[in-house]
Parts: sequence; C-alpha cells; structure tokens
Amino acid sequence: MKPIDYENLVKAYCSAWQAVKGGKCTMTIEPNGWFTRTLYNPARHQSFRTSELMQGLADLTSRLPAKYL
Repeated sequence: MKPIDYENLVKAYCSAWQAVKGGKCTMTIEPNGWFTRTLYNPARHQSFRTSELMQGLADLTSRLPAKYL
C-alpha cells in the first residue's frame, strides 16, 4: 500500500467507528504496517496490523444499515 492508502484506511475506519459507536477515535500510522487506535473516555490504546484494521472496518460498516435504516 502507498502512504495515501494508509491515510484513507485510517480515515474510513475512524469515520465508521464514530458512526457506529458514537465515540471519538483517532488512529496513528506506525512503521511496518502497524496502526494504533486511541479511544477516549476513558483513554485506551490498541495496536493493529493492516489486515486487522481492514477486518474491523468491514465489521463496522456491516453494522451501519442496522443503525441507520
């Protein structure tokens, strides 16, 4: 993946998280294909590989129709 692809993945994941979960989410792109997700209230950090982040995005977006339709 190119750096712009990582940026777009992070934006998509955080947008989906906020739409489904309703909380603030930020992601940091780390070296070697790692990402760190930070959730707030209370603050929690968790690291993911690219494939895990993509699976999480798929899971979150699959919940959108149930929430909004």
